[in-house]
Amino acid sequence: MKLGQLKNKIYAILGIDKDADAGDLNYIIDSAQRKAAILGKFIIKTTERSFYKNGELDVSVLPDDFICAAGDKSYYALPKQITEKTSDEDELEYDGIAADITAYGAAMELCGRVYPSDIGKYMRIATEYDERVSALCAQTLRTVGNGMFGKRGIRR
Repeated sequence: MKLGQLKNKIYAILGIDKDADAGDLNYIIDSAQRKAAILGKFIIKTTERSFYKNGELDVSVLPDDFICAAGDKSYYALPKQITEKTSDEDELEYDGIAADITAYGAAMELCGRVYPSDIGKYMRIATEYDERVSALCAQTLRTVGNGMFGKRGIRR
């Protein structure tokens, strides 16, 4: 997905013309995509260096876009920063549900500016955002072990 396509999705969610002044949209998108990446851990990168030294995480070798380790030489990363200089033709590092979360997160932020007295619209956008975040987080969970419940119920 390209940045321009994501912007069009945000305009559609808000129901505004793409020529409307949406403020600092690139910065709002950047903030929303970083939050989505932290919640969903959908960008995995690898490196040649190990993150661990003597069994401990070695913070001196962590990349700037590091969120958390995904393995010895792989990590969950933040997406490339979007600034006012980023072109609408630039390809994003994610799509699908991650792009939806970013679009709804940015639309939520903008909703107060575009519709300052329409709390209903804000709540509808926020609900859609929450549903997508829940779906993404559910995808990132593998399985929950049987550490809490035993044959007789809750373990104490």
